[in-house]
This record gives sequence, structure tokens and C-alpha cells, in this order.
Amino acid sequence: MRATIIFILSTSFLFCQEVKKIEIDSIIKGDLSLVNSNKNSPLLILTQGSGPTDRNGNQGMMISNHSKLLTDSLKNRGINSFRYDKRTIHYINRKNIPSNIKFNDFVLDLVKVVRYFKKHGFTNIHLIGHSQGSLVSLKAAEIEPVNSVISIAGTSRTIDLVLTEQITAQYPSLKSALEKSFKELRENDTILKVNPFLKSVFAPQNQKFISSWAKVDPAEVLKKLDNTPILVIQGTKDLQIPVEDAQNIDSIAKNSKLVEIKNMNHVFRIIEGDRSENLASYSNPKQAISSEMVKAISSFVRQ
Repeated sequence: MRATIIFILSTSFLFCQEVKKIEIDSIIKGDLSLVNSNKNSPLLILTQGSGPTDRNGNQGMMISNHSKLLTDSLKNRGINSFRYDKRTIHYINRKNIPSNIKFNDFVLDLVKVVRYFKKHGFTNIHLIGHSQGSLVSLKAAEIEPVNSVISIAGTSRTIDLVLTEQITAQYPSLKSALEKSFKELRENDTILKVNPFLKSVFAPQNQKFISSWAKVDPAEVLKKLDNTPILVIQGTKDLQIPVEDAQNIDSIAKNSKLVEIKNMNHVFRIIEGDRSENLASYSNPKQAISSEMVKAISSFVRQ
């Protein structure tokens, strides 16, 4: 499928030191932040976390801008980047969300992005995957080789185990129902009778996607990436993913570096206070992100 570059007056767009709107195809659209015209310089491709997340890291009315702040920070350090909307944003804008979206669709979207930039001469490509995007990036690197993968708040476990842990932390009584539902989903790709308290998780339109996601084991993917350098970043105040997941990724990967950032949460902010401060940062686009994380990424891709 033909890729289109929007709002570019010069055919030599690689020398424009500003953000450009890029259409990889009719679904994959994003922002290219180009501050270094050398095609051998690092290009970082950022893939978002779970849910209908746009290129800036936002979901609906929850405006965090953590992804935009990350690429802006990299831009200030002279590093090129591309961030894009998840395909669900395209469907939401069209008010038509298909029920057959699979996890591998996100993987193939990223593969298409990598191949697009390779076709345009970029030779030093690195993937940044946040949360769900960590597994998407690792899986894409298995298909299309890249210079490195940077996992931020990624999990070392299958998503059924992660969701069960997250939900039972607040509602312990639902553990049995969750385990039963995931078992049925693994075996049949559908759940005939959803527990009323789990309808938001196992809504009919979500079941096939969750089933496809749960079948991808991060540990198995990591074992296949023998020679790919992996930077594993995890904040100690992440409410969704524990530090142990990052430590497990680092122990499984054959060529990795682990960076634990004190007091950083799931959306890259430094939290000195309690849970309420942590959650408030998810909707505070003006709050700065961790400079330590930006420095770690910059150093890693330039080594």
C-alpha cells in the first residue's frame, strides 16, 4: 500500500528539522520529529500502550501527553523519532470499530512502519514500546530486525496473568471468576456467560482480541531475540506493572540492560506522594516526565 507524506513542500523531507505528519497507509498515521538529517543517526519509533491510545499517549478525555513529551525530550537531545496513533483511533474516528481486531494486527502495523522508514533510507532504527507496546515491539523485532528495543513498563508474563493480578488487587473475590474466564477464552476464543462484574473486561467485542493477546508469551518472544540489544526501563511507582516484571525481562533477555527509575510511574512522571497524586498525573499534560528516563534512552541508542 502506498505511503503518503502530508504537508511536505520539499521532496528532500529528510532535511526538514521539524515535526511532519506522515501517513504510512490509510490507517497508520503519525508524527515524524526529524532533527538530524543523517539517515544513519538513530530513529526511535514509539508504540503506545493498551487501549485506544493516540500518538501523544492520550485516551479520550484522559490527556497525559506522556508520549509527546518523550519524543519532544528526545528531539531536544538531537534524536529523531516517530510516534503514531494505534489503529483503534482510526476506527473510532470513523465510528466503526471492528470486532475482529487481533493483537498481531498491532505487530504488523509496527512492522509496516519499520519497513517504511527502511525503504526511505533509515539504517539505525530503534523501537520504544510502552506497556502493551513493549510486547508489540519485541514481537515486531522478531519479524523485522532493528538496532534495539526499548521496553518501558513492559511485562514478562502473559496478559491473562497480568490482568488477573491487577483486578484481584482491588477485588480479591473475583480471582476465581477471572481464572475461569481466561481458561474458557484460551480454549474457545469466547466466553459464553460473562460474570456481571467482569463485563467491562470481557465485553463480546473484546474477547477475540484478549484471547489473541494472551497467546503471546513475552518470555518466549525474548528468547528468540538473541542478538537484539534491549533496554528495560521500569519505574518503582508504577501502579500497573511491578518492578519484578522488568527484572524478569532482563534475566530472560540475552543482551539487555535494566534501568529502574525511583518514583517513576506508568506515564513517566516522578511521584513523591501517594496513589492519588500518582493517578492525577495521568491527566496532567503539563507535568514533566522523568529526565533520567530520557537520558537513559539517549545514551543507549547512541552507544
